[in-house]
Amino acid sequence: MTATMFEVEEDLSHREITVRRRKDDIAADVSNTNLVGDFCWLADYGLPFDAIAKRLGHTPGSLEHALRRAGFNYRTPERVAVEGRVDALIANGPGFRFTTSDVDLPESLTSTLSIVLQAARRVGRIRMAEPAKKSGVRSSATWEVI
Repeated sequence: MTATMFEVEEDLSHREITVRRRKDDIAADVSNTNLVGDFCWLADYGLPFDAIAKRLGHTPGSLEHALRRAGFNYRTPERVAVEGRVDALIANGPGFRFTTSDVDLPESLTSTLSIVLQAARRVGRIRMAEPAKKSGVRSSATWEVI
């Protein structure tokens, strides 16, 4: 049996490895900046969000996520509509309870509703009063305005 020998070209310290990693982060930042620039350029021409996502090689959800990761807070028209409905329920004041079923939305916006409710919970506008119960197709959690 023959032994296999490997030649090590350089011995790297932890510091050198982290410095090299930072260069990749810079490349990712440039990539994110290009994505935001391309998005803004296409949006200025009046293309809808779904068409922009398709042209940039993303799904609408992954494009929204990538823009958020890049520090660009773009809210789709659907999300703005859902936020408006949730804000109207929150405007009823502290102690008001509502369920996800009370927000009259098509089934296709269920994930958007979940994102909006979790964002409102994170900033301290609402809290979950009762965990979700399955009612029909959509789970129905009870939320309370703080």
